[in-house]
Amino acid sequence: MIKITLKNVKHSEFASHETNCFQATVYVDGKPFCGAENSGQGGGDNYFPLKGGKHNELSKRIAEIDLNLLKELGEHDTIVSPFNSFSSPKKTFEYMVGDALTEWLVSKDLKKLLAKRVVWVADGKLLQTQAAKSTAIKDRWMNEIINEKTTDEVLNMLPFDKAISVYAELTQ
Repeated sequence: MIKITLKNVKHSEFASHETNCFQATVYVDGKPFCGAENSGQGGGDNYFPLKGGKHNELSKRIAEIDLNLLKELGEHDTIVSPFNSFSSPKKTFEYMVGDALTEWLVSKDLKKLLAKRVVWVADGKLLQTQAAKSTAIKDRWMNEIINEKTTDEVLNMLPFDKAISVYAELTQ
């Protein structure tokens, strides 16, 4: 399965109406592939070649990726993403770019939360402290929460990949 990631992401929350308003560089299996953008007014993403590329070549390469994904997954397989609350009858390049953008947005939110707050799971619910004014206060709160018997997991203590998985599952 190919891996799609985004770099150089610019996201505009205020301009995101029907869809996410963004611009980014799409990487396929770790290599720069194309640019992507969406005006946030609804409709699909627009893809454009990176410097020196041709649009018709990019369209062919995207179609090849879609065809390969269809072969890998089978005609009737359904994909459910941890970063989106919908499922797709098949995974397409555009679906994967959207999933990568959602992952980037969720990751950004979680990093901001973990920087100032203690975030934990208790009884299947995501809880958080207020923003700490100092590292010492945050550390004291973390120790208190870790010692509580009702705490399942403290996201601040998990590897980030695991923390984001738990966070995405509980917030989507």
